[in-house]
Amino acid sequence: GLPGIVLAVAAPQRKFLLCDRSARRIRFLTQAVRELGLDNTDVWCGDFGEQTPPSGLFDTIVARGVATAEVVWDMVQAQLAPTGSVLVYESTQFETELSRQTLKQDASDNGIEISRHFFSIPLLGQTHSIVRLQKKVLL
Repeated sequence: GLPGIVLAVAAPQRKFLLCDRSARRIRFLTQAVRELGLDNTDVWCGDFGEQTPPSGLFDTIVARGVATAEVVWDMVQAQLAPTGSVLVYESTQFETELSRQTLKQDASDNGIEISRHFFSIPLLGQTHSIVRLQKKVLL
């Protein structure tokens, strides 16, 4: 749902696949895509980490409310195009320094570039981040 529907509306020239393992949420997404006339959007019910989506390799994979960046990377990297990236929305409420160090070490060991953008949402009182993971391009 979010951010997929919003991105599909904002970027009609791009193709989107919205994934969820909950049939109830998939029914909502299917109806929303139909009602909004989003011809650039398909909906797929499945567990991205355990099943292969029908669309092949992806340029960008966006995850929100799934898991930490390191877990999402492990789940989706096989579905990522050679120069593709993964964007993970994280709340830093549960993030630990150990988790951040583990991700950084895994990245340097496995040829992954990481960038992290921190921001606050007004009235929530906690910091959030968007973590971008991308395979390093070897020359």
